[in-house]
Amino acid sequence: MVIDSHEHIMFPIKMQLDKMDAAGVDKTVLFCTAPHPEKAGTLNELEAEMAVLNKILAGSNTKELPV
Repeated sequence: MVIDSHEHIMFPIKMQLDKMDAAGVDKTVLFCTAPHPEKAGTLNELEAEMAVLNKILAGSNTKELPV
């Protein structure tokens, strides 16, 4: 059994699952993340998205300390 997990969703969910099916993946786990640096249109937007990611990686993205 092949299981794949992704921590980001770059395609519509159905498209991502279809691609996994085509690749022979039996079970797929998708995690939606808060930051989306790929959508940034300016350097400032990219820096803001990366700051969110850094907070998450540092463990500060909790209910008590929202991003």
